[in-house]
Amino acid sequence: MKNGPRPLGKRRELLSAITLGAVLLLAPSPSRDLHSYGQGVGRQDDVVLENRRDFNPPVEITSVKSQVGPISPGVRFAAGDDWLKGLTITVRNDSGEPITHISLNLSFPRPPEQKHEPGFSEPLEYGVSPVPFPDGTFPNTSSEPIMPGESAELLLKDADYDGLRATLRELNFPPRIKKVKMHFVLLGFGDGTIWSAGKRYAFDRSRPGELIPLQKKNNSGS
Repeated sequence: MKNGPRPLGKRRELLSAITLGAVLLLAPSPSRDLHSYGQGVGRQDDVVLENRRDFNPPVEITSVKSQVGPISPGVRFAAGDDWLKGLTITVRNDSGEPITHISLNLSFPRPPEQKHEPGFSEPLEYGVSPVPFPDGTFPNTSSEPIMPGESAELLLKDADYDGLRATLRELNFPPRIKKVKMHFVLLGFGDGTIWSAGKRYAFDRSRPGELIPLQKKNNSGS
């Protein structure tokens, strides 16, 4: 089991530009019946952590846990305000290739009484982002690749959790977060290519920040 620290520099502006199309294409998941268990049945304080599989990423979430114990995505349960503390998400590499980076977003939708306010997203990451710096140079990574069939853990460290809670308070979210959605935003592969919004890309080293669709790259023979 691999455990990768979150990188210090995320270069969020460039990553946002790369994944903007993915964000715009993300549609709300169809409503579904959520089974409940224990004492959480029908209670207003039920919470749920949903796993969205937008664009069929070549990785799979195999387990989720936090300080409250194991969490079944899509299953409602009763919990206190700090149920996200210690969140650990285990991700398996089903791509058939070594993976060097995983970026997964925790999306916080607004409750009905705040539906006109924007939501918020917090990234969980394994390894250093493959996105180049604005000057076109690429970051060095010492993270061990996740080989096909192997798994890695994405951790919400205590310091990051405290920062997340502070941000949510500043944005006027209620103390108890009742719904969180997980979805993969970016994957980096050992050959330098990436996955985003269901497609593979290579970085255009002659034009920093530009992407080459993998199919186009293969067809051109480059």
